[in-house]
Amino acid sequence: MQTITAFLQSILAKLRTDKLRAEVTRNMSISLVIKVCSLVAGLILQVVLARILGVQEFGVYAFVWATFLSVGILGKLGLELASIRFVADYRVHGKWALLKGFLQHSSLIVFVASAVIGGVSLFVLNQMRRFGWEDSNVISVFALAMPLLPFYSLSELNAGVLRGLNRLAESLLTQNVVFQVLLASLMLVRVPFAGDVTAKTAIKLSYFALLLTLMVQYWLIHQFLPEQVGKARVKYSPEWVRVSLAMMVSSGIDQSLRQIGVIVIGIFIGTTQSGIYAVAARFARLVNVGLQISNQSTAHMLTPLYAQKRDEELQKVVSMTALATMLTTVPIVVVLLIWPSTILAFFGKAFAVQGVLAFRILLVGQLVNSLSGPNGLLMNMTDYQNDMLRILLLTLVVNLGFLPFFVPMFGVAGVALATTLAICFRNVVATIRILNRLGINTTIFSRYVWSGWRQV
Repeated sequence: MQTITAFLQSILAKLRTDKLRAEVTRNMSISLVIKVCSLVAGLILQVVLARILGVQEFGVYAFVWATFLSVGILGKLGLELASIRFVADYRVHGKWALLKGFLQHSSLIVFVASAVIGGVSLFVLNQMRRFGWEDSNVISVFALAMPLLPFYSLSELNAGVLRGLNRLAESLLTQNVVFQVLLASLMLVRVPFAGDVTAKTAIKLSYFALLLTLMVQYWLIHQFLPEQVGKARVKYSPEWVRVSLAMMVSSGIDQSLRQIGVIVIGIFIGTTQSGIYAVAARFARLVNVGLQISNQSTAHMLTPLYAQKRDEELQKVVSMTALATMLTTVPIVVVLLIWPSTILAFFGKAFAVQGVLAFRILLVGQLVNSLSGPNGLLMNMTDYQNDMLRILLLTLVVNLGFLPFFVPMFGVAGVALATTLAICFRNVVATIRILNRLGINTTIFSRYVWSGWRQV
């Protein structure tokens, strides 16, 4: 009897593993295609903006947009990340009342919070204008961008909801492709009818692109929301508020770590150099394309596996993402290291001449980040978001601690060096923490990367 039971369990485990592998593979294929489209769309948008606006105005736009994204984190309250986790959990377990409550309350909270943050930002900008603390042109572009904040936050939340509903393609397309294509198209159409096209022009056209994107997202959510949700009574759970706030702080620190270089250079060196660094940093993050594809493919799968205590399958999913990351990372690193000037020259001669050294330094950090696997995502999807928060706080301290030493000596390259060292620190600490907490190795050095995935 025990032999028969063991045999049946092995068959079920095999079927479950095959199904899991097929789902991961399908999701990765979708993510790969859309990521390529996103990269192409992002490249086109950046080239269009850089060529049309010129180095100086593009630098202003990049500086304002980087700060806008950092401020926007406060308005989202971490709900764009929590939506992936909780919508997936409520959907899988049929908790329709909780799902309906989450959708209704989260949208309202995000819109109101973003509007408040935008209002506070406008007040601060007005005070800066009065005392002459910042260039008046930069402040006016900031002021124009701030009312866009609630709509941007809602678009990020909607993308998370679509991922939680297992509509990966629709989520990624609307979040990463549609807006960029629309904005680039509007810029190209606007130019023949405009005289002096500035950073303000790009911000104004962003309103139209973002509103159209929101309309598409709401239509998709309405189409794919289970019928049971409409019939259910609204039920509110305080759990997702607690989790989302921790994720908000983590996301804020993470976004700050990404944008701090652009902001520091814009303040202490100049907005022109800020634009050059922004382009270099964007292309350096291309190394993470494999990690991003894997994270997008499996984020909504991690919570159910963890909740059901399917630890071995969780390790296998994580290891498959690590393997996919490695296979897509190394070729990109080689290409970027061999032809850095050629790639940056698409944006103009100044970008190719002044951005190469910072670009190469940033590549090292992004390579380490990619090969370390989805450590941050795994923590956020498995009840260890507070651990990730503490790690990111330490990383921010490390990054800020390096900047005063490296910037005076190396300028833009010093900012890149401080960023790279901080990235390495974060990944080492996070990897060790996950191994101690969950017993899971997120890196390419896990035995499952090379053999375990093929085993039952």
